[in-house]
Amino acid sequence: MVLSMGFVTAQNEHANENATVDGGWVSTMDNTSICLGDENPDIINAVVEGASGRVKQWIVTDTDENILDLPESVIIDFSTFEPGDYRIYHLSYNGIKPLWHKHVKNLSDLLGRYHVSHNYIDVLVQQKPTGGTLEGGPFEFCVGDGEADHIPEGAITLSGNMGANSQWVVTNADGSEILGLPPNSYTEVNFDEAPAGTCLVWHLMYEDGISGLEVGNNPADLIGCFEFSDFVTVIRKHTEGGTLEGGPFEFCVGDGEADHIPEGAITLTGNEGASSQWVVTNEDGTVILGLPPNSYSEVNFDEAPAGTCLVWHLSYEWELEGLEVDGLVADIMGCFSLSNAVEVIRHQPDGGTITGGPFEFTVGDEVADNIATDSISLADNVGSMSKWVFTDKNAEKILILADDYTEPDFDETEADTCLVWHLSYEEGIVGLVQDSLVMNLEGCYDFSNALEIIKTESSSTGKIALYPNPSKSSVTVDLSKFVSGNTSVKIYSLQRNLLFNANYGKTIKKIPLHTNDLESGIYFVSVTNIKTGIRAVKRLVVE
Repeated sequence: MVLSMGFVTAQNEHANENATVDGGWVSTMDNTSICLGDENPDIINAVVEGASGRVKQWIVTDTDENILDLPESVIIDFSTFEPGDYRIYHLSYNGIKPLWHKHVKNLSDLLGRYHVSHNYIDVLVQQKPTGGTLEGGPFEFCVGDGEADHIPEGAITLSGNMGANSQWVVTNADGSEILGLPPNSYTEVNFDEAPAGTCLVWHLMYEDGISGLEVGNNPADLIGCFEFSDFVTVIRKHTEGGTLEGGPFEFCVGDGEADHIPEGAITLTGNEGASSQWVVTNEDGTVILGLPPNSYSEVNFDEAPAGTCLVWHLSYEWELEGLEVDGLVADIMGCFSLSNAVEVIRHQPDGGTITGGPFEFTVGDEVADNIATDSISLADNVGSMSKWVFTDKNAEKILILADDYTEPDFDETEADTCLVWHLSYEEGIVGLVQDSLVMNLEGCYDFSNALEIIKTESSSTGKIALYPNPSKSSVTVDLSKFVSGNTSVKIYSLQRNLLFNANYGKTIKKIPLHTNDLESGIYFVSVTNIKTGIRAVKRLVVE
């Protein structure tokens, strides 16, 4: 630092006696702060302009102008000086009391024709501090999860530091940029606010006058008297489960055919982390159901029951705790992140169990032959869609499709035996059309058991009549158009329970039957020729 003189002394009066004597103006291009012990030379290259006089001399004083050194060169060495403030003057003179005289200790002691420079160079000499030694770390944090990550108090120990001022400094991994200057302690830094990466924590000791100590600057550009300690490493890990695209996927499970999500059917982007894992959870994402070792495509959903599950991608660092099948997602501990979920819907239709029948109808007599309401019971069926399916007796061909088993009128069909089934299925079934083959069905479906429907052909020798029908207390079975011979007459309930059974001779053509004991409902009257086996069945309604 170069300063102008702020005072007038006796030497100036002597200078007026000889105008050719002028101390001149002093300056330097060097940094006027000397840090003893650093890598820089402890010298000042002084320059004087406008000086005149027979003899010229550089003088170093303290701030009280006590003469401390008489440098022989413009290169002034301060390496032997004690820390403090000093001044560099230039002296011009023609005749002067020798400067080395024992009585010349201060500039004010000078006598003769002389002139001290109009200004001086202010030099600050400081002793280089010791940054100290750090012990602790390295520290690893999972950042970006919203939970504060601080180095605990006492986790770093500092020893051997010396200096007037101190500062904790956080830099990037190669120490080329200042990232943080916590005002009091390293514990104040929240590393969760920084992205993934590595940073360094240093301790800085410095003397007054340092410049460049600002966030964003390079520590190498600091100017002043300072020293850094060694550093402690902080590793910031960040995980991102990524974004999944694909699905939802639907499978028909429980049929013994493997159900895998095809490789490439799910795309993953934006994931970040050293390790990863595919995770299958229950529908609400709380319980871990599966941890496929390599890919989601390895999961066979056919081995699981009907329901909905979720597929996630997990990115993580280090080893996790709680990542296990049947464990809770909430119990996973460590540095991890889950992606969004892809839905997998597992269908498992069940045709159920039907009871009722067998049903017997005389077809072709122009009397409607429908299965009566409530004559078939259905239980345990599962599926979003259903149909009643009527097939041939060998269950090979679909003859009729109905929403309700009561819809078909068998009187319009040929005499034979057919089967009725309940079908449960999911959307997307193929081949479910009348006159198609059962074996050509494709999709997610299941049949119930079958009930038999026996259809006999109507003839002039195989017709019976019931009257009154509906009946309240009695009914007459008219056999006048039935084949002549001994007959068997039976009454069945809607559930095919035998309620009446009697045989009659061939001469009896009209048989009165009491219905007082029968509850209101639908019954079947069956008449069979005992010799020929010809049979006729009529529906009886009891009120």
